[in-house]
Amino acid sequence: LPYTPYPPAWRWTTAYDFAPFDREIADVLRENPRAQLICQIDLNTPLWLSRILDRDSFNQLGHCIHLARWRDLTTRYLQAVLRHVEKHHSRHVVGYCLCGGSTLEWFDRTRGEGSDATAAAYNRWCAERKLPIERIPDAAARSHVSHDLLRDPVADAAAIRYWRFHNESVASIVLDFLKTARAEVRPGALLGVYFGYLLSHGVGGAEMLHLGNADYSRLVDSADLDFVKGASSFAVHG
Repeated sequence: LPYTPYPPAWRWTTAYDFAPFDREIADVLRENPRAQLICQIDLNTPLWLSRILDRDSFNQLGHCIHLARWRDLTTRYLQAVLRHVEKHHSRHVVGYCLCGGSTLEWFDRTRGEGSDATAAAYNRWCAERKLPIERIPDAAARSHVSHDLLRDPVADAAAIRYWRFHNESVASIVLDFLKTARAEVRPGALLGVYFGYLLSHGVGGAEMLHLGNADYSRLVDSADLDFVKGASSFAVHG
């Protein structure tokens, strides 16, 4: 389901209709003409693109990030959104939050499941690092932990290597989008993402590896990133 009651702006591959977005901005400013806004840009696959790619980035981010067509079309859309907002709404929009993946928080829900595109990208990643080129570990190997909460650097080497690739891949696509955005926005405009969740998902389980947010340090070291949003905990206390 969409996150907004306004119609989508991304209508087809490179066809955009920003009139609904303009109405949304106008509706906010009608209530508060002095509003300063952070614009969240949803970069997930619209339904029509999910059908073309046979992939859905909301639930299958780990697959989509290795598809050249998804990266190209999504980058073009991001550029088009930013150019429109910078031209028409920069007086009120002080920054942007680039959103994608599950719940717009750059979460991947494939649990490391491979695809042909993923396998090809993994082979390239291993070759660049002069590592053994192996098949993607199966689900049992990916989830195996030799020492309670700790993986063995030898016995679990294939899983460790693959999860590193997986998490680096998610961070890399976010960094690519941030770099694209930085080139389009005016100096001083803020850029951010939802990312990390190290306390809520990273303690006592493997979910952080599956979700793909573990390469957190490299992301926050980026000069293109101004802020990170995320919950410190999702725990519900009665």
